[in-house]
Amino acid sequence: MTKYPKISVVVLNYNGLTYLKRTIRSLLNLKYPNYELIVVDNGSNDKSVDYLKNIKQIRLIENKKNLGYSKGKNLGVNRAKGKYILFLDDDILIKDVYVLNKILKVYLRLKTPAIMSILLVNDNETKTKLYGARYDLFGIIPENEPKQLNKIKKYNPYFFETTLCNGGAMFFEKEIWKKVGGLDESQPFNLDDDDISTRAVIFGYKNYIYTEVVARHLGKARRINNDDSYWKYKYFFSGKSRSMFKNLEFKTLVWAYPFFILKVFLLTLKNAVFRLDLRIFYALFFSVFIFVKDFHHMLEERERIQKNRKVHDSESLYRLNLR
Repeated sequence: MTKYPKISVVVLNYNGLTYLKRTIRSLLNLKYPNYELIVVDNGSNDKSVDYLKNIKQIRLIENKKNLGYSKGKNLGVNRAKGKYILFLDDDILIKDVYVLNKILKVYLRLKTPAIMSILLVNDNETKTKLYGARYDLFGIIPENEPKQLNKIKKYNPYFFETTLCNGGAMFFEKEIWKKVGGLDESQPFNLDDDDISTRAVIFGYKNYIYTEVVARHLGKARRINNDDSYWKYKYFFSGKSRSMFKNLEFKTLVWAYPFFILKVFLLTLKNAVFRLDLRIFYALFFSVFIFVKDFHHMLEERERIQKNRKVHDSESLYRLNLR
């Protein structure tokens, strides 16, 4: 099967039964002759596990509690038998049953690829911001302008280079994932796609957005929910800070980090007003505490990462070749 190397499709699920009923169907019918479908369940209590156990084609990894986004996904990679991995969140819908054939063909053409994310769009929308990202001159990751899908596909019908990938739908070679180091498991959320994408590019690899197939994000409502957003924000400052301190060169960090702190303050104020939820300030204080508490371990990680650096920040952090 050298023409068709084994691919593991790994789905991370947490209380996603509503989405799984839509997303799993096409994954069970992929027109690729050598793949496995793995679902890592992170302690769901919405009967997701009962639903998944009734599907014989699925290898179910059942965690008794929520291990967090990074740890759950790393577990899926470690258990996967494929040479290549397609990571999907439980709320990502891919209708094209030939997606593995197509994305592998493109991936094998690329020069020193690490991660290739599938172009994402929120369900029932024709514009998207989910087409990769980059750092700006202040070391901050700016939000993309919404672009029409047809324009993105017209200008870039197969792929384009980016600094940062979208975590919801990532394709990569398992050995490269291991060399880059996998996802940081030090906190349950907000330390995943930005962090590993940055590490990949400073280690000398390149990341891409794949545009031939579009994946639909069904779970936008999760981001609107106040309780869910509050929980995630408890790990925002700590996750982004840890990623910056580990991965950026010192000269970049000195310049960028004060701007990042200002951005977080303004973002916190905006969220508190928009959501009418003062808990967001507590979430920020909690996140600062986590970062300070784990600072020593983060410095050890920084030393290891910087020893493996192949390119400077100025050469690697500002790519988003969407024209």
